[in-house]
Amino acid sequence: MSDRTFSLHQLGWRPEFAASLTLTDFEAGYPARVMAEHAGLLTMYSSRGCHALAWPEGDAVPGDWLLLDRSRDHVMARLPRQSLYHDPSHDLQNGVAAIANLRTLCLVTSCAADVNNEALARCIGSAKQAHVTPVLVLVRETARVDASVTMVVARRRYPGVSVVNLAIGDVGSRAALAPWIEDGGALFVAAPSHDDVSIRGARWLETLCMNRPDNPLRVTPSAAWVIADEGSAGVGDAGAARATRWSHREMALTYS
Repeated sequence: MSDRTFSLHQLGWRPEFAASLTLTDFEAGYPARVMAEHAGLLTMYSSRGCHALAWPEGDAVPGDWLLLDRSRDHVMARLPRQSLYHDPSHDLQNGVAAIANLRTLCLVTSCAADVNNEALARCIGSAKQAHVTPVLVLVRETARVDASVTMVVARRRYPGVSVVNLAIGDVGSRAALAPWIEDGGALFVAAPSHDDVSIRGARWLETLCMNRPDNPLRVTPSAAWVIADEGSAGVGDAGAARATRWSHREMALTYS
């Protein structure tokens, strides 16, 4: 167990997670959130610190809330999920990549790309089906690039989906993302278009949300789980980085 501790609020706890628990449950156990899963070994954060436990008979993915036994290192139960997002662009040998209790899906694509592409539509459809809020982030290489036409096309193509237009490297862009960088909220950053600008935009957006990539666990009043797709790697290594990340099913807890 790590000495580093977090409040349940910082980890994204909401009252609805306690709906299935009784006073006896809270007396016997305490909640912890799954940060990563690899070969049946779970890494979790709780108000008591960081834990690494095996739960071979259980079913847990990043973002899940588990009830841990207060008297011994043991998983008592998994709490009901508020959402379960399956990423349609990943289907590895160890199962379809999934994130539990995800709030927001940020889909990053170049303003010069075709927003009618099937990969983007599948991701938006999967998010809505899982009760996750999709946000389409159109990125441009400089502030001088005009993205107004693409914005109109995107809003017509995906009615009800928030569309944000950002210039890569613009430090003021973070304010446009404020509605989705909330306390404990899970934010998944993906680049389904796979072109160079989209992937660089996703990498930049992840860093922008994390604010301090060198120290992502900096404690401040506002927190968000930021999960990155291949935008975390160089374009040439995108496929390998994606497979490594998802085979470990890993989430990074970051603070804004």
